[in-house]
Amino acid sequence: MLEATKSAWSCAQVSTCGTFVPNATSFSYMCGWYQRVWHGQIIAHHIEYNLVMRLVYATEKIDVTDWNSVFLAGPTPRDPSVASWRPEVIRLFDEMKFDGSLYIPEPRTGDFSHDYEDQAEWEHLGISNAGVVLFWVPRDVAGGMPGFTTNVEFGWVVRMAYEEGHPERVFYGRPESAEKCKYLDWLYHRYMDKEPHTDMQSMVKCIVDWL
Repeated sequence: MLEATKSAWSCAQVSTCGTFVPNATSFSYMCGWYQRVWHGQIIAHHIEYNLVMRLVYATEKIDVTDWNSVFLAGPTPRDPSVASWRPEVIRLFDEMKFDGSLYIPEPRTGDFSHDYEDQAEWEHLGISNAGVVLFWVPRDVAGGMPGFTTNVEFGWVVRMAYEEGHPERVFYGRPESAEKCKYLDWLYHRYMDKEPHTDMQSMVKCIVDWL
């Protein structure tokens, strides 16, 4: 298992095979489309016509026996004007034909009016039972993506994986431009014996290959 893990996290970057959005001409166009997906009905169209991957949003039922699953941990924007990074990760998993479950700690409708403790309990259950916990940390303090809760969750997950002897469960990455991630980088290297990813696509590829 450790050898497979080392091979996964050290794998080389791969090139994009195509786009999920027809006639997309730029990343901003794709993000805009996904933003509408995130808050509207198009996401149901995605699920209906692509039955390979199961999307489980905040407070929805989690199958604790489903080991072929990934929890998408990291900062969540609370300001609707700030685009979430998760739709792009979902697109990459879809493109790579991932056939498991993605646990997405954002509401399907985009409405965060549900109870805070329900959200926290759901995240705890998802993180504890997912086959992989993916951390992507595009931290931008002034730009509405501070990731304060992410810091706590990251420390908890790294310690849990270390004590249980399963560092292969944790994948961590952040853009080169991410702020204040030096300590997370150090923890990941110190306890998981891995280097952080700086490319979202290569990290998703490593996870799909490992699972």
